[in-house]
Amino acid sequence: MIRAFLLVAAAATAAPVNSPGDRAAVLIRQVAPEVPVEAAGTGLAPLVKLAAVVDIHGKLTGIEVLEIRPSSDLDPYFEKAIRQALAWWRYAPAIKNGSPAETKLNWTVQFVPKASDSVGGPAVPAGTPTVVGTAETASGVERWSRYLSGLQSDEIRKLRDRQLATAEGLLEKKTRREASTDRFIVVTDASRPDVAEKIAHNLEATYGTVYKLLSPTVTPQPTHDKVVTYVFASQASYRSFARNLEVWDFAEGFYSPLGLMAFTLEVTANEELTSLMLHETVHAFLHQHVIRPGVSIPTWLNEGFADYVGNSDVKEGKIVPGSHKPFTLYHAPAVAWSNRSISKLGADEVKAALKKGKAITVKDLLSAQPDVFYGDKHELYYSQAWLLVHFLNNGGPDWNKERFPRFMLFAAEGFPVDAALKTVYGLSGDPLEAAYRAYVAKF
Repeated sequence: MIRAFLLVAAAATAAPVNSPGDRAAVLIRQVAPEVPVEAAGTGLAPLVKLAAVVDIHGKLTGIEVLEIRPSSDLDPYFEKAIRQALAWWRYAPAIKNGSPAETKLNWTVQFVPKASDSVGGPAVPAGTPTVVGTAETASGVERWSRYLSGLQSDEIRKLRDRQLATAEGLLEKKTRREASTDRFIVVTDASRPDVAEKIAHNLEATYGTVYKLLSPTVTPQPTHDKVVTYVFASQASYRSFARNLEVWDFAEGFYSPLGLMAFTLEVTANEELTSLMLHETVHAFLHQHVIRPGVSIPTWLNEGFADYVGNSDVKEGKIVPGSHKPFTLYHAPAVAWSNRSISKLGADEVKAALKKGKAITVKDLLSAQPDVFYGDKHELYYSQAWLLVHFLNNGGPDWNKERFPRFMLFAAEGFPVDAALKTVYGLSGDPLEAAYRAYVAKF
């Protein structure tokens, strides 16, 4: 099928905007309808007039095809193509008196035939994503993601299978164990027999936490393959595997867009391992279920949100997103000690940088490319990204329930971040910088 269309016009009919917080519905996901194969070579490019309602969750309901012009015997095929595409469209719902409100839309879509739209001619594969960014500034993980975006699912599985074979070759075979859940396969060579099962349970719990943080605004995309997770008892084995996928040297764990994760158990304390697993599992959830294929969300947001979950307190076996006690008890084999928590260490680093005038500005943080973010000041970039996400989630009443999920949806669909911040929070430039710094000062 040929992907070719033009959105001609869209008009919203809703209650008038009365208060400063009111706004109209904003289109954030637009999937092109496919010119039906039945129309190939005909040169037909009809205008399709439509009416629909954007509900309070941003979905199109009550879709009506009002007119197809010029009309032909192929109208049913064009109507089917339009309806299939519209099922994937998403809006940030209109806001009326501070609450989401329905909006009635009337607009016109025109299919546009291409020169290749002929029988036997070349076709753009359905679902081919648009690549965002440049290879020169991308991390290894992002380059993999960009490369994989142009491959078919069977080709991706073949690549993953080769990486899994590499990982298997680095495991201690005598202690290899495996555990499987609905979304994960965990493989480890840890000496304790219960490690694989416990880690698999923790990964599932993290998925549940992230889902709650983003729902119902973000509807997770379905996926068919489980995330395969290798947990190496030896740091040397982990490092060998990580180098194979161009992972940053300082990372003790990673998620790959191939659909696999890896960690090492050889870390300073159990609490560090827990934070690491939470962090990388957030990356897996975003890539597998939230970010539209072909889109790369900003590095600061990807890492900051992962740290928002990863730095959270765990109380009675449950993650408490965004919570941050100042001190914690760290545990390692045969020893335990009290020290500042991971979140306290990060917050203190940022506060010290602000006091010395060496903090990264929000403007620079938002625009930081991976080579800068993961460079010499990566610890400060991570900490400031985490605190900016914390501010966007918890800086105002109910921001975590409505604004931050909507902002994440904007970013996951490729909406420009500056425009998304302005639309969702009404903040940008100096006011955003001032509000962020005031929040950090009280953290």
